[in-house]
Order: sequence, then C-alpha cells, then structure tokens
Amino acid sequence: MSLNLTIRLCLFLCFTNFCSNAQTVDTIWLNSKWEKSTKAESVYHRVIQKSSDLKSYLISDYYNTGEIQMRGTYSSLDPEVKDGQFTWWFKNGQKRAETLYKDRNAIKEIKWDETGKVTFRRELVDITHTEDGKKVKTKAYLDVAPEFEGGMSAVNKFIDKNFRYPAQLQENQPHGKIIVGLAIDTNGKVINVHIEQGLDPLLDAEAMRVVKKLPDWKPGILNGKPITISMTIPINL
Repeated sequence: MSLNLTIRLCLFLCFTNFCSNAQTVDTIWLNSKWEKSTKAESVYHRVIQKSSDLKSYLISDYYNTGEIQMRGTYSSLDPEVKDGQFTWWFKNGQKRAETLYKDRNAIKEIKWDETGKVTFRRELVDITHTEDGKKVKTKAYLDVAPEFEGGMSAVNKFIDKNFRYPAQLQENQPHGKIIVGLAIDTNGKVINVHIEQGLDPLLDAEAMRVVKKLPDWKPGILNGKPITISMTIPINL
C-alpha cells in the first residue's frame, strides 16, 4: 500500500486576541489530581478570562507559588474544547510542552525535558493511500514534518529572491496566487514539482523553476523512518 501524505501549510494564532474589556470569570482552586478543591488544600489555581463575544476562554493555570503552569484557549468549557496553541511549563520556567489544537484534534505536539531537550514530537497530516484501486483519505501522525532550514519564512525569502517575471509580462504583471505541489523525498530532495493552481502559463513555469531550485530539506519522519511527503507551497503575486 503506497502512501501519499499531503501537508497544507496554514498560519495559526498562538493565542486568541482578547479585547481590552475581557474580564476574569473565575478563579478555580485545584488539588494535585487537578480536581476542584478549597484554596487551603489546593496545589494549583486556574484563572479564566472570557472574550467580549463570549465565544472563547483564555485559561491560565498557575502553581500556587505563582509560576505559570499552562496557558491556552478554549472554545467551550462544558464540554472542554481546546482551540489554538497551548503551552505548558515546568515550575522552573522551562517550557515543557506545546500542542496546537484545531477542530478538536491535536495537530502538532512537541515536548521537552527540564534541560530543554526535545523528548517527543509529532504532527497530524492528511494521508491519501490506494485501496482496491481507489483513493482513500485518512489522517496519521508524523513524528517530524519536513523542515526547511529557517522555516517557511526562509522558503518565502528564497522564492522572492529568485522569482523573475517573464519579460513578456513586465508591463502588465498579473496578480493572484499560484499553488505549487511538490514532494520532499527520504533524502530531503525536492521532487515531483507541479502546478496545483495556476495563474498564467509563463508565471506557472517560473514558479516551478524556482521551487525546483530549493535547497535540501530535512525529510519527514513516520514511525521513526524517513518517508516521502507531498506538500504545497502558495506563491502570492
């Protein structure tokens, strides 16, 4: 069974932006098992703030000695529905974990030990595989997604630096978006470059030329082994 993993690159806000009139809803005292308790018997306390539209809640958990333990946003408190990025800290202030939630799924997770060493990471991606001649879509967790040195901002800088408008279009430059499909193979090489959404034949060809020139990436890892990963890169003109 062949796997074709597709990553849709999106930007997410780290935390919900709360209006200046956001108010504290409550402070809840919690014991060592994270059960509600009295202040005198508590180990942690939770501060809840609600947005002005009452559609999101900023939750901040603290050790009772004052250090931050966790912060993140919920779209609902009953039942609890996490939405956006959550961060946890050790008591010494060292970051312990980050998880990005979307549509009730943990789509990206990373954990550190108290020395700052990464101990765990995974990312949820869409997978398309073939069963009985038909394409079937599902989801799976990658240990590590393909990574370009410097991140996607470095990819965009490389494209901006190397993209050249064809001479025939210099006077009347089209505006819009080109979506380039590609794959990162097990050695980090860019392969299978193609156009998923075009704008103009000349511009599409230039977009493919530039993407093919991208330096090597760190390959994606699934179940501890490198794997060829398909992805898309949008180019805005």
